[in-house]
Amino acid sequence: ARALYVVACVLSLGVVPLINMWYPKMWVIITCKSCPLVDGDVVVAYRDWDRQNPHDVCEVFLIPAVDYLSDSVAGAPSCNERLSNAILYRHLRYVWNDEAGTYLPVGFVVAQGKMTYREIHDVFGKGLDPGVAHDAYAHFGPNRVYVPLPGIISLLMNEVLHPFYLFQLFSIVLWYVEKYRVYAYAIFVTSSIAAIWGLYSTRRNIVRLRTLAHDDELQEVHVLQRSYQHFSHGIGSSVEEQLQTALISRQITTLVPGTVIAITEGMKIPCDLLLLSGTAVVNESMLTGESIPVSKTPIHYGEDGMTYDKERDQHHTLYCGSLVMQVPGGEHGRDLDRTRALVLRSGYSTAKGELVRAMLFPKPHKFKFYEDSFKFVGVLFFIAMIGFCYNIYLSLSFGVDTTDLILNSLDIITVAVPPALPLAMTVGITLALDRLRRQKVFCTNPPRINIAGKLNLICFDKTGTLTESDLSFLGFLPCANRSFSRDLVSEPGELPDLASLGMATCHSLNVIQNEVMGDPLDVKMFDATLARLLLDEGPMHVAGTCVARISLPA
Repeated sequence: ARALYVVACVLSLGVVPLINMWYPKMWVIITCKSCPLVDGDVVVAYRDWDRQNPHDVCEVFLIPAVDYLSDSVAGAPSCNERLSNAILYRHLRYVWNDEAGTYLPVGFVVAQGKMTYREIHDVFGKGLDPGVAHDAYAHFGPNRVYVPLPGIISLLMNEVLHPFYLFQLFSIVLWYVEKYRVYAYAIFVTSSIAAIWGLYSTRRNIVRLRTLAHDDELQEVHVLQRSYQHFSHGIGSSVEEQLQTALISRQITTLVPGTVIAITEGMKIPCDLLLLSGTAVVNESMLTGESIPVSKTPIHYGEDGMTYDKERDQHHTLYCGSLVMQVPGGEHGRDLDRTRALVLRSGYSTAKGELVRAMLFPKPHKFKFYEDSFKFVGVLFFIAMIGFCYNIYLSLSFGVDTTDLILNSLDIITVAVPPALPLAMTVGITLALDRLRRQKVFCTNPPRINIAGKLNLICFDKTGTLTESDLSFLGFLPCANRSFSRDLVSEPGELPDLASLGMATCHSLNVIQNEVMGDPLDVKMFDATLARLLLDEGPMHVAGTCVARISLPA
């Protein structure tokens, strides 16, 4: 069947692959036959919101299963013969699940909430066995948010092989034959300039996104690796195998779920991590837009029965792309044993990967303007076909030359359906992109510009976008017998003792470079108490959590 498809592509002079580019399922219909999903070599992917039209065609490949509970012999790569079907869709791996009867995103047992905190410490606390890590790398793939850079020819073909551009090319050839050469040249030159500029803008945006996604791929981290050493008490005696652990340096692209790494001050988090020991203060502005230090605490070994929950355990999770501002042990992690974390998600499964995927593959929105445009062109084409048929009838009746008959009839179509319509829309979007670029606005989906032009109201959901983020302390209003007092305490030194103690302790502030940092509201409330954070005198550790000392005014 595939040989016949190749022959059809050659004989049709490229028409068949062109139609296949517009309708991906056609290649599957021609070259494949339907079978159960688990047995297929090719999978047709559909969007949740568009079950009628196929979106992409994914080829099936095999990946090994990962057993985190069994160690390979002497740390050698395990001989895992269990293979599972997998597909790659929009840079995310999906593996076949027998229970669900479909393909599901690859997941780590801890991230899926299948292990308790105690089991996490027991199984992964001493690092990952090299053999298991080998299988995990083949299962999950490299830890990188890779943004492919299409070639110039590929981008140009995607731009000019649009049906509108092909119709425009057909019109230019027709006008040239009919000796409307000045108009044909003008449309050709302006269309070429618009296509080249659109190609340049698209490639420039992809390069910027690629730089953003690949900015830390050369970073190295310290990985806790499990190893085995053999001891013999003499000739003929049994050989004992002793488990040992060591911190070794590794490229971040080799990290896989289950790996334990050391967290150092100043490092950029290479993947989503679960904090096992120590504490960390991170800046998540790349993900949230808020440049407020966030404190992260470890999971507790003693909380038996507790499992990881993505929403509940955000204060235990270090997200990919975050910047570590402070950890116990000081700058550059002089004490690497203090703060360790477990890899939860890698690659495009991380928070940074999801952000990049959302920029690469934005969810399409049905815009009435586009729907009406296609309806308008469809009506014009229908009218043009009526004129086309009527002109052929009249020309045959009067004995018009065959060549003139064909040219005049086709001329009606090019007049009824304006070939310069896509040119006008492209030029408008291109100029808008250029104006946005001058204002340092990054646009990854140019067609959305038309939607933005129809907006008359924009709402922002956070303070600091349109308002000042700075706060000031007005005063404290005491409450007694379920009612507020009318006397406002505005002097910080006159606050009630219980209120002063609560305001000085109920927060998530940290001392970073001798400055109290955190949520602006917490900072102002803490400053109003005239208290001091004494992290420099050494924090206390209660059940694995760092507790700062507070000095209240006398």
